[in-house]
Amino acid sequence: MKGLSVPLISIVSPVYNEEANIERFYREVSAVVDALAPDYRFEIIFTDNDSTDATRSIIVKIMEHDPRVRYVKLSRNFGYQRSIWTGYTLALGDAAIELDADLEDDPSFIPMMLGHWSDGVKIVYGIRTQRSEPRWLERLRKLFYRLIQAISEDILPPDAGDFMLIDRAILNLVKQNRDPRLYLRGFIFSLGFPRAGFEYVRNARVGGVTKFNIARLFSLAVDGIVRHSTLPLRLSSLIGVASALIVLVVAGVYAAGRLIFKLDWPPGFATIVILQLLTFSILALSIGVLGEYVLRIYRLLNNEPISIVEYELSNRPLNEKIAASERPTKEKRQEQLT
Repeated sequence: MKGLSVPLISIVSPVYNEEANIERFYREVSAVVDALAPDYRFEIIFTDNDSTDATRSIIVKIMEHDPRVRYVKLSRNFGYQRSIWTGYTLALGDAAIELDADLEDDPSFIPMMLGHWSDGVKIVYGIRTQRSEPRWLERLRKLFYRLIQAISEDILPPDAGDFMLIDRAILNLVKQNRDPRLYLRGFIFSLGFPRAGFEYVRNARVGGVTKFNIARLFSLAVDGIVRHSTLPLRLSSLIGVASALIVLVVAGVYAAGRLIFKLDWPPGFATIVILQLLTFSILALSIGVLGEYVLRIYRLLNNEPISIVEYELSNRPLNEKIAASERPTKEKRQEQLT
């Protein structure tokens, strides 16, 4: 626990068309955090990825009677990872907890997470032992986590998601991240610091529909692999060398057969076509892998904004106890988000 003052904890919840879940989410989170007073103070930050349903109006109605709630409207849908990053950037707390509004991650774990934090742990994260999803998708996820753990240059816990508590020291470092292709949990784990994980069974979504389809999951997986490993680049180089050696061996055998053993081999049209297709496939694969890394360099150099906040709504007398020097100014917030 930080110093003698009452710690402020930021609950960060990215939302997109979650009108079916917001009220229940707020009730369950409020029941947990109210029980933790007066040992902790809380703020609840909803970062809205430009929802098209009643998400905004429901949150605004909640804000009328709860000054702890803040609503942040993004100018467009920047995606799940960037929405979390925005919430972390705007968080005023001594620590922040990411919690999805669909309640797949149970708010009842918050007291335990705060207990670890009070003991000096900087990162407290959930390890999902089971999920309410098709078995093939669950196995595919586990395969990805094992793969990235094996090839990553950083220590990334398997089956860990974005449901975690991070200390203010981590929040300050997250603000400095300017990579628009975020794999946020990987970045946080790569920072080091004392950490503790806990196992839990992830709940089924309460209402609405998931916003993650196979294409988005695949994109997130690629971001994670490219962000934390250069092995794909090295593999493409090794495959290129191996292919060149195979071609040299085949050419040597062919030359030896014709010149030394005087073999009259018929023209191998099929063999030539297969070798050409193999060569083109390897080249395309290598260029594609290289392109993923070059794309990230381009976006970093192009200064692409991670997110753009259209506006923020808040009514926060609870933050009057926070020193003015600790509050981000309007200019600093705009700089942080671009």
